[in-house]
Amino acid sequence: MLSKLLTHLVKIIYTIINKIMDTLNTIKSLGLSDKEARVYIMILEHGPSSPQEISHISGLKRPTVYVILGELMKQGIASFIPYSKKKMYRVISPDELFEKVENKIKAVKEKLPEIKSLQKSELEKPYTLFFDGVEGIKQIMDYKLEEIQNDEVLHFMSTTSKKTIDLFEGFKEYNKELRDKNISVRGITPSDPILKTYRKEDKEFGRQVKEVNLQEYKSNVSIEMGKTWVKIVDLYNLQGIIIQNETITKALKQIFEMVYSRLEK
Repeated sequence: MLSKLLTHLVKIIYTIINKIMDTLNTIKSLGLSDKEARVYIMILEHGPSSPQEISHISGLKRPTVYVILGELMKQGIASFIPYSKKKMYRVISPDELFEKVENKIKAVKEKLPEIKSLQKSELEKPYTLFFDGVEGIKQIMDYKLEEIQNDEVLHFMSTTSKKTIDLFEGFKEYNKELRDKNISVRGITPSDPILKTYRKEDKEFGRQVKEVNLQEYKSNVSIEMGKTWVKIVDLYNLQGIIIQNETITKALKQIFEMVYSRLEK
């Protein structure tokens, strides 16, 4: 009988502790530190309290309590009651606390365009990314396609190998995505017999490709140029890099245009 009572008592204690912890975590999620949340909950439960009472009930040292109360007052969450015999502190209701958080979120949202503009300027700085393996090649394919929607990419295509044939399905998905985003492709390709199968879909995917004799141009590397980036992929070794640099992109595009304009269809 006694053991059952003890077991029941332990369950009740655990339930209370879990409830307290849930409440504490909820208050902390609204932006309060652990100690700030503990003091807030303590005053909320016990009503206006003195620093001595808060220290006694919360287990926090009195100097710490004074610091926390100061922080809560700065945030407009706590205030002291004037004209009382001893300094007593009260806190705002949970509804008022939540309203404060909502107002902060609203203020941040209003500043969001300004914050995003800072992020954009940071991303526009030149940088280089390195990739490896089949998954890495797929990541290169997907990089910044939204940037060139309704625009075009220029492409120095590579010769094929067993590994590139295995990637053809991935290329098909990539081409579908280009088509769906209304991105056209102009390319220069070696006259690789295996590539001719791939090129049967040129018209369907809006590709304008010119061939170069395989003896003159037999590159193992694919080079693709977007608006501000260059994707360089070694399809034999399944390695690639992305160069996010507008100056380099423009230079390579000029080289492409010089070659493309001199080739027959």
